[in-house]
Amino acid sequence: MRCSAVAVLGLTGLIGCASDDNAFEAEVDYISPTGVAIGDEILVAMTRIQAGKPNQIDVARVRGGEADPLSPALVGDDQTSTLGSPQLAAIDGQAYLTFYSQRGYHGAPVSGDDVIDTGAIVDLGFNPTLTRAGDRFAAVSFPQQPFIVVFPPVDRFRATFVRRDGKHDGEIDVATEASPVGTIGAAPPCAGNAKVLALPFRRPSLSGSYLFVARVSDKGALLDPDGIQIAPDGNDRTAGEAQLAVTDDGGVLVVYERSDGAARSIHAARIERGAGADVSDQVVDLTTVPSLLVPAGEHILAVSVAHRASDPPPTFASFETRILDDHGRTVAGPFTITTGEPQVAVIATPGGFAALHGGTGRDPQLTFIGRDGQPGETLTLATAHRTK
Repeated sequence: MRCSAVAVLGLTGLIGCASDDNAFEAEVDYISPTGVAIGDEILVAMTRIQAGKPNQIDVARVRGGEADPLSPALVGDDQTSTLGSPQLAAIDGQAYLTFYSQRGYHGAPVSGDDVIDTGAIVDLGFNPTLTRAGDRFAAVSFPQQPFIVVFPPVDRFRATFVRRDGKHDGEIDVATEASPVGTIGAAPPCAGNAKVLALPFRRPSLSGSYLFVARVSDKGALLDPDGIQIAPDGNDRTAGEAQLAVTDDGGVLVVYERSDGAARSIHAARIERGAGADVSDQVVDLTTVPSLLVPAGEHILAVSVAHRASDPPPTFASFETRILDDHGRTVAGPFTITTGEPQVAVIATPGGFAALHGGTGRDPQLTFIGRDGQPGETLTLATAHRTK
């Protein structure tokens, strides 16, 4: 029996909810939904939090616009341990999950029954980004930094490779003497697919901060030992943001803010496939660097929110979508999607794209987005509730 969230709120803190047996009821919340497309389905994962019980990561499959009931894929050791921050990636029919637990980041394959084999869990680097890299999974990380950082940290980005069966398969330093692009401590904004893994990074100098991209081949070879400098004509000393996407043909698209004296503009650089690749650069009609770039086939979804450097972290309560081509030019949009949520995860799906939101304790939902960038129906994946 559920209490009214409004009318009985003042009483529940004293006597709890009324029921036939006066059993105590605890709040169940779902946070941090994420997902990945597997064939014609979407696998979603999220953290389930309930007072007095261990955290757990729940998963469900979305088929034909309908979601299966959530089921636990991984349950925390005890009530005091932290379990969460799930990320998913897939290669063909095999999904892989990374998560935070016991003061570290780990990963393991997802079985056909959508559970985690605890015997296959391996340790990964600090706050990694999980992506595909050829026929393996890659977790790309940057070392953990002190709570207060005065100057941009300079260190190496490392990729840890994992086979489909969950076994470690080597590591590589993707970039050295490098600083993160974006918020220090956040997961690196890298991306990968069956052909290439790409990472944007900055290399500080006395005259400014220069934007570079490093690439790793599908076989795990470093294609650009020194990185590829973006805008190498001298106008690259910008503190603006940059986002990156890899395309189906193995190209890399970098959208970044460029400064030329007092003037600022949004540019898109495309790096062609292969070692010693050609790089093209052009001004595009975007008004800001997108917060997310999500490729799906020939389409790249650009997700943008209104944000300035002096603002608090951006919120995705309302955001704009556009479809870009592989050179960063707008081919559809913009369209507006409203979620009311500060955080959103956007993924490619069999039919286009989807936004996962409601990950702040509210009901997690999935909003379908067409290949033209227009929002479609919204599907509720679970309901935050009170349970005995």
